[in-house]
Amino acid sequence: MKLLRCVFGDGPPRPGVRRDDGSFVDLTATAVAETDDQSSGFTRALERLGREGTDYLVAAVSDAPEAAIHPSSAVTVVAPLASSGRLIALGDVYTDHLREGGHSLPSVPAQWLVPKTAIVGPDEPIVVPERVREAVTPAVELCLVIGRGGRDIDEADVMDHVAGYTVSNDVTAKTDWPGPMAYKLLDTFSPCGPGITPADQVDDPTSLEMTLKQDGERICSGSSAGMRFSFPFIVRFLSSILELRPGDVISVGDPGGVQEGLTVGSTISASIESVGQLDNPVTSPD
Repeated sequence: MKLLRCVFGDGPPRPGVRRDDGSFVDLTATAVAETDDQSSGFTRALERLGREGTDYLVAAVSDAPEAAIHPSSAVTVVAPLASSGRLIALGDVYTDHLREGGHSLPSVPAQWLVPKTAIVGPDEPIVVPERVREAVTPAVELCLVIGRGGRDIDEADVMDHVAGYTVSNDVTAKTDWPGPMAYKLLDTFSPCGPGITPADQVDDPTSLEMTLKQDGERICSGSSAGMRFSFPFIVRFLSSILELRPGDVISVGDPGGVQEGLTVGSTISASIESVGQLDNPVTSPD
């Protein structure tokens, strides 16, 4: 069971859950909702997920009134990023990936903020400009989702601040244009989702199998066991730079080993054991 960010009909995004029969529950219309404020509903849901875990989602679904239930045909799942949340990307996290490029092992990870225009949700297209088409690669990445914010968070308390996990695909144009770092910031180049798996549903996030498939063919295999930095270190480090907010998503890098680039017309699937699978078509501009 995952926390999803959903568009119900013509409304703005709200927190939701997919039921076993495929229908969706609007959490802002259930008995466990703390608010029906559409601008803060997803953030409040994340805070509760961090405090209560899966029990919060189970209670919402089991007690959902008829008015809160929507058929799948009337629901669109979008990227699980709160309106005030940020996608914070990290690099230099996996030893093997650094060695692939002949790089040294820095003492802290690289970090950057991903622009909102780069973030798309499940089943939304990755749009590849013509000028970079021959050198674009995907990357499956595990993400931590913050449920309780803070600054200078102690390592011993970090997991009390993590609401759950999701998947991102860090697409990169390995070309001279637009140049170092900007090649990760192109529009649609950071798919994320489909939902947030509660932290209590993932037994060991430091030992998860990670795969990339293009049109069903595996092009990358790895494991979160290859990370050089622990989650407590990562969150403590980032919270020493900026105050983390509920809804922030921290993408902790990819294991490397991608065997081929993206092909326009294909579908790329980024999967992480126990967390989820993120599918996106690859298209060219109109």
